[in-house]
Amino acid sequence: MASIALPLISAALPLLKPVITSLVTHIESLFGSKTGNTKLQTVLNALKPVADALSSAGIIPGKIDASSLSTIIQTVVEELNSSGVLKGTSTTPTALPPNSAVVGVSTLSAGSQIRVVSGLLTITQ
Repeated sequence: MASIALPLISAALPLLKPVITSLVTHIESLFGSKTGNTKLQTVLNALKPVADALSSAGIIPGKIDASSLSTIIQTVVEELNSSGVLKGTSTTPTALPPNSAVVGVSTLSAGSQIRVVSGLLTITQ
């Protein structure tokens, strides 16, 4: 079973990761004081129909079970935590993507948040 699930997860991850990232960051801002399990379940409930639709359309080669989706979500949350997106502090240095350059430098006030979602930079103060 694990040998079947791995290719399915590998095919689904690049398609679902941007959706999961967006869901997680929005759920975190809405449900910040709730438990991790409550937030995970909320993201899972929102993601399951998307994964099912991709599977039904033949874009993902099979149906992803809730346990596999949960694992994918937790992996994305760990990446967001390690990059500082969810915690507000980075624990891992991040590099600029290839072919990018620093355009300017600015000082942000304490408590400001910077998010990049689907190439869109948002700064909240």
